[in-house]
Amino acid sequence: MILFAVASPQDRLGDQRKEKILEKLLELGMNRKEYEHFMKSLAEKYLEK
Repeated sequence: MILFAVASPQDRLGDQRKEKILEKLLELGMNRKEYEHFMKSLAEKYLEK
């Protein structure tokens, strides 16, 4: 699968939208436990600033 998105590099809302779309695609491709573990590990690795 290829995901392609075009947006302004300064478009914060576009970034948030792309993040939500990607999260949903990941959720659909993984079972619930795998998805929750993956998202938790991402949150720990890339802390919100």
